[in-house]
Amino acid sequence: MTLSITGIYAAALAPIYLSLAARVILKRRALNVGFGDGGSDDLQVRLRQHGNFTEIVPFALILMALAEAGGLSAVWLHVCGVLLLVGRILHPFGMNITCAAHPLRVAGASFGFVAIVILGLALGRAALGL
Repeated sequence: MTLSITGIYAAALAPIYLSLAARVILKRRALNVGFGDGGSDDLQVRLRQHGNFTEIVPFALILMALAEAGGLSAVWLHVCGVLLLVGRILHPFGMNITCAAHPLRVAGASFGFVAIVILGLALGRAALGL
């Protein structure tokens, strides 16, 4: 079984993950911080940008893979994939210390949650035979 649609979005999300991880690594090196944030607001933001990605994306991709394997239509898979991808692009740009409800942060998080809700409902529906 090939999960080609899930693969498209996993491949598109990979460079975002690597970029966020690289930003943490580079800031750690610049500040000579081996663990934690070293009291740096900038490093703290970068850590949370990377952390939020790693908290949301793997779970969403697992749901997407299960939904694709279960026969969810390509249209719904692409809707969820685009929501997840766009959300993960927007989210880091809206994260900062001074504004918890920055519009890009809210939109990015919301898009990911909507994708997870759609995929979860589709899987629940399939499991119940509805």
